[in-house]
Amino acid sequence: MKRVLFVTIFLFACYKTYDIKNQVPELNLTPVDSLRLGNPVSALGLDSDGGILLLEVSGARILKVSKNLKVVDSIILPEKIFYPKGISADQFFIYIYSDNNLYRYDRKNTTLNLVYSGNKPQGMAVVNTNEIYLSDPQNYRIVVVNASGQAKDFIKQPISGGFEPTGLAYDTKNGTLWVINNYNQAIESYNRIGNLKASVTIFNFTFDQIGLDNNENIYLIGKNGTSVWQVNAKGGFKLYQGSSGTSFVATSVLLGEEKIYILDYQNRILSFKKPQ
Repeated sequence: MKRVLFVTIFLFACYKTYDIKNQVPELNLTPVDSLRLGNPVSALGLDSDGGILLLEVSGARILKVSKNLKVVDSIILPEKIFYPKGISADQFFIYIYSDNNLYRYDRKNTTLNLVYSGNKPQGMAVVNTNEIYLSDPQNYRIVVVNASGQAKDFIKQPISGGFEPTGLAYDTKNGTLWVINNYNQAIESYNRIGNLKASVTIFNFTFDQIGLDNNENIYLIGKNGTSVWQVNAKGGFKLYQGSSGTSFVATSVLLGEEKIYILDYQNRILSFKKPQ
């Protein structure tokens, strides 16, 4: 299957427009492992040691699996989180956002604390415990929350400003925040003070999930979930799908060091070799 794309790219302070007349083929991802889950899972998160955290829809438990998708731990939360949507972690804490709130689970003390409430987040990016970004598309903004639960607007635009942020991913190498802006079908990058640094617009496609690898490649999951889009640092595009027998409808994507992890609607995790 091939697709025709029309994209506008703004990289490194200059605009470029590409009308890609030649069709872009869909390449196959190479499957590695799979794990079918007993309970529904709402999101995947990368742990500080490279393992995978699975946030169950029940909001009562987090599973941890190895890079090879073997279950190695089960964390029972001290209280149930209603409508859990996303998870991230560092060495000391696990961060969970729900339909309305941001929580922090203390690994050592096994306590769960409400850190922040006040928006309906659709994405999260954790730099450290004092710098957590949450997208708030209903209020046309991204907030940054500190360890005390104080929040301030990182980016906020009026309704006419064309800002509807959803998925977030932080680029630690360059100190920039990548944002899915579904208002104008763009993938945008902002520096630490909220200035736009780069933008990629893919017309007629809407994305839900975004991830970054160590080579500055951007990975995207679209609304239909059947393909993984890769955008490199120069604005080049590749589209990937599962090979025969490993097709998927993805609801979440996660980038490990060597693999891509995908949660699909059949409540299973699939791992694939990361494309070169």
